[in-house]
Amino acid sequence: MSAAVPSADVWAVVVLYRPEAEAVRAQFAALRLQVAGVIYCDNGGGHQALAQLGLLSQPGIHCLGDGQNRGIAEALNQGMAFATSLSGSFALLLDQDSVPAEQMVSRLHALHQRASEAGTRVAASGPAIFDVLRGKLEGFGQAVSRKKRRFSPGLEDEPIDLYYLITSGTLIHLPVLAEIGPMDASLFIDSVDFEWSFRARARGYHLLGTYGACLQHRRGDRLHRPLPGLAIRLHSTPRFFYVYRNHFRLCFRRYVPLRWKLMGLWYLLQRTVAFALFIPHRGENLGAMLRGTLQGIRDGVAERPKKF
Repeated sequence: MSAAVPSADVWAVVVLYRPEAEAVRAQFAALRLQVAGVIYCDNGGGHQALAQLGLLSQPGIHCLGDGQNRGIAEALNQGMAFATSLSGSFALLLDQDSVPAEQMVSRLHALHQRASEAGTRVAASGPAIFDVLRGKLEGFGQAVSRKKRRFSPGLEDEPIDLYYLITSGTLIHLPVLAEIGPMDASLFIDSVDFEWSFRARARGYHLLGTYGACLQHRRGDRLHRPLPGLAIRLHSTPRFFYVYRNHFRLCFRRYVPLRWKLMGLWYLLQRTVAFALFIPHRGENLGAMLRGTLQGIRDGVAERPKKF
C-alpha cells in the first residue's frame, strides 16, 4: 500500500464482461499495493474468472452482480455505492484489461488533495493513457487550456483542466455524487464517461489530468490498417449502435458543450465513410450505425426538455 493513499480511502471498481483471466491477474498484481481493495462488478463471466484465479478468497476482494449484463454505467454505479458503504472516499474506475502504472493511484490522490486545498472543486482526476494498440502515450487533447494539450518536459506534475475524463483510470471523489449524480444507466455503454464529465462541469466541478500518472489501456478491440498511414480503431458491430445512438442523444442535452457535439459529428462522419470504404461486413456495421443514429435522435427529441 502506497503511503500516500490511506488504506480505507480508495477502492478500485472494475467491470468484468467475459474477461480473460490473465488480464485480470495482471491488473490485480498492479492494483493490490495501491488501493484498499477491489470491487468487481460481474456483467458476465466475472465470478468464474475470479474463482479460476483464486481471487474470491483474497481479503479486500468483493464481487457484485449475477453475471447479467446491465451495462457499464449501472455496474459502475453499483460498485461506487458499495465503495461508499465501505467508508471509501474515492473510487478508481477501471476496465478489466487496464493496468495502472506504479504509484498511479497515489499520484492521482495527491493531485486531488493539492487542488482541493487550493480551493478547486474537484470531482475526479485521471492519468495519461498509454494506448496499447498504438503503442504510444496519448496527449490530453480535451484540455480546457490549449497551452497544455500535449506533453512536454516539465508538465509531468502540473494539473491539466479537462473537459472530460475517460472511464478507465478515473479517480472519483465519491461525496460529489450526491450533487452530480451517478452515471446515466440509460446510456448502457459508450459516452457514459463524457456525459458524467459534462454534468460535473455544469455543476461547477473540475476534472483534472496529469502526466505524472499513467495507465496502460486498450482503446478498441483492434486496429485495422487498410492503407499506409491509415489506422482505424475497430469495435464489435453491436457496439456501433451505442456509439452513434448515445452521441446523437447527447447532442440534445443543453449542458453538453457545442464543441464536443460538432467534433463528435465530424468524427462519426469520417468513421462512417471509412467503414463504408475499407472495413469488411460493411452492411452490418453501417446498419448498426444507422439504427443508432435514428434511435439517438428519437431519444434526444423525447427527453429534450430535461436540463440534467
